[in-house]
Amino acid sequence: MTKTFKIAILTLVINTIASNMYSQKTLTFSDYYQLVVTNHTISKQANLLDNATKQELRAARGMFDPKFDFDLTTKEFDGKKYYDYLDFGLKIPVWFGGDLKLGYENNTGLNKNPADYTPSGGLVFVGIEMSLNNFIFDERRAAVRTAQNLKRMNLAEKTKIINKLYLTVAKDYWEWFFTYNKLKTKEESYLLADQTYKAVIGRINGGDFASIDSVEAKMNLLERKTDLMDARNDFQNASIGLSLNLWTPNNEPLELEPNVIPEDISEATVKADTNLTSLLANAEQNQPELQKMNLKLAKLQIDKKLYAQNFLPQATAYAKYLNAPSKFKTEDLNIPYLRNNYKIGIHMIQPIFLRKERAKYQLAQVKIDQTLFEQKLVTREIYNTIKQSHNDLMNYLQMFTLQKEMFEASEKMYYGEKTKFEMGEATLFYLNVRQTKMLESKIKLFSYYAKIRKSEATLNWVAGGTPIKN
Repeated sequence: MTKTFKIAILTLVINTIASNMYSQKTLTFSDYYQLVVTNHTISKQANLLDNATKQELRAARGMFDPKFDFDLTTKEFDGKKYYDYLDFGLKIPVWFGGDLKLGYENNTGLNKNPADYTPSGGLVFVGIEMSLNNFIFDERRAAVRTAQNLKRMNLAEKTKIINKLYLTVAKDYWEWFFTYNKLKTKEESYLLADQTYKAVIGRINGGDFASIDSVEAKMNLLERKTDLMDARNDFQNASIGLSLNLWTPNNEPLELEPNVIPEDISEATVKADTNLTSLLANAEQNQPELQKMNLKLAKLQIDKKLYAQNFLPQATAYAKYLNAPSKFKTEDLNIPYLRNNYKIGIHMIQPIFLRKERAKYQLAQVKIDQTLFEQKLVTREIYNTIKQSHNDLMNYLQMFTLQKEMFEASEKMYYGEKTKFEMGEATLFYLNVRQTKMLESKIKLFSYYAKIRKSEATLNWVAGGTPIKN
């Protein structure tokens, strides 16, 4: 292998490595959003609400779990056995505010209460116990319905968190997009100023320009350099802001690679719904804040319904069918037997003035009225924000179209002035003016495009819609 061939191979390898190191990679908004929503800690935190809701509902339904009850009481004094009381059973809550009971009791001893007498084999019983004032509604059913509302409320909260994250992601991305394109334009601006400065120096050396013309060209070059430095700093800060939303699946911070760039500018077509009537209707159904207000009202209505039960007499009734296991015969299950082998009871209490009950009920109504006023205010604020965001978006769309025409016109004017300058028919001052106007117009075009995307995201967020994906 010749020395020349070795050098050629080494040069090819170095160029290939350099190309791979500095090759630019495009990060589209869609890819960026999917990366964020999959791995961001806020997104994962929002997903935990599903499990929290499940556990809240499980806890509420646990109030209907069957319970085993065991009670053993014995007394012995001065060497004498007074009594043994044994009572155990299973309590099964039912939906209509009572409990089914199945159990066994066996009481022995010389000094037991005669009312607690049981046969030698004890007694088994089957019965029901219920509070009459809780027949229509009670705390257990209120807890379950509240937990079901909490499930929907947590879903609304999750949607709110994800949509808020989407808005942050969109604003950070399109700010990064703008600062990148502003940087590229400033780099172009600096190169053009540098070319102009060198051309002026050449014309001065050729005797076509006076030496003073180099001062103006030099001032323009230095000004463009400071603008470039400022634009580079803005882009670096925007890149840092973009990286704040990037996380690995293992919850480790992820840095944006230096060779990653945003997507190219495209036609400013809006993917979100821009029909104002449709947006307002969608907000009424899907806006998380409005959903939470509706669910809060539903929770207060449950509390009010529960407090209304307190106006009824607090009456607890129970009935037990008793049987001695040692004497049980299937033919005994008849009406005469049941009439002679039972235990029933009722306990009732009723406050005279019902002041506490009326206060709780009326306080629940006050809270409902307060929430209704709050709901009206929140609804109006959201509707007005939708209208304002809609106006911004429509305005930016029109301004983008106009700015695109202005950029194309300023570009033609610059190249026309440049041709005249090269022919010696135009001054350096007018060339710089045309050049500056073209570059500013280009930056403003990128600015309007970024504002369109940000306004689109804001409108979608405030209307409670599904995040837009490119």
